[in-house]
Amino acid sequence: MTGIIKITFCYLEHNNHKIYLDTIIFAPNYRQFPDEAKEDIKYYTSKGLNMYMQLSILEDKYLGIFFLSQDLFLTIQSFKQHNKVDNEAFILLEKLLNNKAQDLN
Repeated sequence: MTGIIKITFCYLEHNNHKIYLDTIIFAPNYRQFPDEAKEDIKYYTSKGLNMYMQLSILEDKYLGIFFLSQDLFLTIQSFKQHNKVDNEAFILLEKLLNNKAQDLN
């Protein structure tokens, strides 16, 4: 056994529709949210809502839009980078330590 896999056949059809390989080139270009949804994402991110909470709210609010979690995640991260939110875990730890110090006083 040499460990080589050889593909001898490829059937490009799925659920009664053809799959076109060119689609993969253009698909990421069309995965954008409307400006109103982006503003909502920006607002929810600034208020500290996590991706899953935002996804639930956005799916209820924008019924005609399909939200992929990875696209939402990337949008949230872009807003966080723009607002210089680098390390949320460190910020939370710092707040907790400050609260603990205040409780001891």
